[in-house]
Amino acid sequence: MPLTKVTRGALTADIIDSTKLADNAVDTEHLADDAVESAEIGENITFTGKYIGLPVFANNTARDAGITSPAAGMMCFNTAQAAVQQYTGAVSGWSDITPAPTFSGFSSGYAVINEDDDVTIKIDGSQLVAGMTVDMVNNANDTNVTNYGGLSYTLVSTSQISISIGAATNNITAGTVVYFNITKGGIAVKTSTITVSADPVWTTAAGNLGTVDDTDSSGTVATVAATSSDTVAYSSNDIQSYYDINSSTGVVSVDAAITDVSAGSSRTDAFNLIATADGDSLRAESRAFNIIVNRIWATGGNSIVTTGGYRYHTYTSTGNGSFIVNGTIEVEVLMIAGGGGGGGYNGSYYGGGGAGGAVYDSSRDISAGTYTVSVGAGGAGGVSTLATTGGDSTFNGLTAKGGGYGRNNNSPGAGGCGGGAGLYGGNTGASSNQTSSGTSSSGTITAYGNAGGAGCNYPNYENELQTSGGGGGIGEAGNTDPHGQSLEPFNWGGAGGDGLDTWSSWFTAISSPSLGDNGFIGGGGGGGAWAYAGGSGGDGGGGDGGDADTGNYTISKGEDGTANTGGGGGGAKIHSTGGGAGGSGLIIIRYAA
Repeated sequence: MPLTKVTRGALTADIIDSTKLADNAVDTEHLADDAVESAEIGENITFTGKYIGLPVFANNTARDAGITSPAAGMMCFNTAQAAVQQYTGAVSGWSDITPAPTFSGFSSGYAVINEDDDVTIKIDGSQLVAGMTVDMVNNANDTNVTNYGGLSYTLVSTSQISISIGAATNNITAGTVVYFNITKGGIAVKTSTITVSADPVWTTAAGNLGTVDDTDSSGTVATVAATSSDTVAYSSNDIQSYYDINSSTGVVSVDAAITDVSAGSSRTDAFNLIATADGDSLRAESRAFNIIVNRIWATGGNSIVTTGGYRYHTYTSTGNGSFIVNGTIEVEVLMIAGGGGGGGYNGSYYGGGGAGGAVYDSSRDISAGTYTVSVGAGGAGGVSTLATTGGDSTFNGLTAKGGGYGRNNNSPGAGGCGGGAGLYGGNTGASSNQTSSGTSSSGTITAYGNAGGAGCNYPNYENELQTSGGGGGIGEAGNTDPHGQSLEPFNWGGAGGDGLDTWSSWFTAISSPSLGDNGFIGGGGGGGAWAYAGGSGGDGGGGDGGDADTGNYTISKGEDGTANTGGGGGGAKIHSTGGGAGGSGLIIIRYAA
């Protein structure tokens, strides 16, 4: 008869225990159904086998036929569902017990979280389903990052989910180490960690990088910089086509002709530059910059300088040049012609050359077009031929007359400033022929020129004040400044007339101390001496007169006038040493920038 029930009370202690039963002595084959019920088995039963076998059913129909009266908590394996199933009660019935998710890694290219960019993270694994909970966790304290719990995701497949991470807040900053918790059916799996990456940090302040002219087609504007622990590359998606940004050095330059600037105005070219760390587009920081483009009214000249609210076009090369105007502008014009040559041919004791005449127009309207600008050359000093007059300087109807030449008789040359007379010249220096030619638009044209100094009235020389006359300067006539010698004054050359320093601020503004003579232009040349020293050249580039050979002096050539001052050349003692050449002229045009 089969064993139907064994009660604890019917057995004395230790009648049957594990030590008295061989392995597998009692198994299901020897026990009738319900022979051992859970009520008769103690709690906390430990199973030491390798697995627990569950009833296996091919499908739901087989399961329901095999378990006709299921109770809550019963489990089986459903082959068709490929899942362990659990009976949860009459209402819910049988349900699959979901397998735990697994994590195998992040998809390539989708494992970067930036401090301030929207990003997509893709997690690879298995047993991934809809309805899981995904949290971003701070690795430092294993707590959810604020605002990043319960993240929404897209189920790509059972082996991949895609998570959208919105732009970070203060809760997630560069350097933070995070991971993701994926929870499914109460079972969680943790991913590997990701360190939040940092963008480059701009060190160049936003805003203006500099100013360029619309005539520029090359040249560096500025150098920008951003710092990072990795290599930074610079780029722009909207910079104008005529600018270039060097991706490695951050140098911003003009590399083509600038276009589309309206006449008489300036504009601001705005753009954004992007600093990218390590080639990672997520580690990029943009900053707004601009460059001011000045509309250039005009071009031309040996130099163009914009400073102090003015733009200066300076012409120093002799001969013809051009002033090209893009629209009607009001300009100021300063002109000085070439100085006259100092005398020094066929005889002795020559007068100094006169300075070139000067013209200043305080307001002149110039319309669009191309204008010829001509700077006068200095006159030749007399050596084997007679000295010559300096060349005229001209522009737009204005003419500065070349300085007159010096002579050893009473016929020195007239010019912008007259040449000085020589020993045999009597008391007549040459006159100035400079006039205020042309008509000013709304200002005043002022002409500058003075006569040359008289020479000695040989043979009645005892009461004369100098051997030969100094050339006239634009500030005063020749011989105006006495040589200061009371003993035999007729043996000393006359001084050239001084020029003017009226425009010294122009020379300073254009940073060209080489222009002018300590701020002066237009000095006359000194006259040659009979016995002692030649006359001093006038302030403004006038050449000293030639010395004689009495006392501590040695016969010398007349000194050349200084280039671009219009200074007159110094006169010679004797023609074999030669008179000095006149200095070349100068034209400066300026207008409000």
